[in-house]
Amino acid sequence: DASITRCKGAPPVMDDAERLAMVASCKWVDEVVPNVPYVMNDEYLAWVIQRYRIDFVVHGDDPCIVDGKDVYQAAKDLGRYKTIPRTEGVSTTDLVGKLLGTCTSRAFLGTARIQRDFSGGLRAPKPDERVVYVAGAWDLFHPGHSKFLEACRACGDYLLVGVHGDECVKERRHRLPLMNLQERVLSVLACRHVDDVLIDAPSEITPELLSTFRVSTVCHGGAAPAGAGAKARKVASPSPLNSSMLVARVESRREQLLARHRKKAAAE
Repeated sequence: DASITRCKGAPPVMDDAERLAMVASCKWVDEVVPNVPYVMNDEYLAWVIQRYRIDFVVHGDDPCIVDGKDVYQAAKDLGRYKTIPRTEGVSTTDLVGKLLGTCTSRAFLGTARIQRDFSGGLRAPKPDERVVYVAGAWDLFHPGHSKFLEACRACGDYLLVGVHGDECVKERRHRLPLMNLQERVLSVLACRHVDDVLIDAPSEITPELLSTFRVSTVCHGGAAPAGAGAKARKVASPSPLNSSMLVARVESRREQLLARHRKKAAAE
């Protein structure tokens, strides 16, 4: 937290423990290293390479400059640096901008190719596996969500997660979600506890849904969803964090975050 605050001029929305939990829940991550400095100097880079047998340090293909210096220069000097193209239109800056009301852009992520990339490793349930179903908005996907899904996954052998469409969320919450359906689907697909996703899931559980996906348990955190019947099972979230808390944090740091946004916009 301190390193990010010093280098970016504002603290992160989620703290150290929350961000560690979030990254650990990503299905492409094998291990998480805590307390990494934002600017990796020669000494730290030498230590992390030796300690974790790292071959490459990777970052997006946008420049990362602090105090006029390249954050990744030490890795570049060692020939250990690689870049990955950024996904256009998707960034933490844009998401915070939506929360602050300074950004209204819409990410276009609903292509078959992108969904295929995020769906890597998904499989159909085996005949003898108990299928668990849980549905929600999953807006601003955070470690509270991932820990809740982990608890739901423990109720059976296979976890199918329904993601409500934008209009369904608006009807239930009286506002549109900050992330559109495609963004929310990709967030859930990236979670290691999820076996498959039902896109644009209905607000009510129908007999056809239960039969089609062979659902044995319908998990929920609040009131049991209509239609779940005897299959309903309430699951207590292991984390107190929710999306409203994140929104409140951003609002409480509005001036700091706005200043950072203006500085970044001027640099671009």
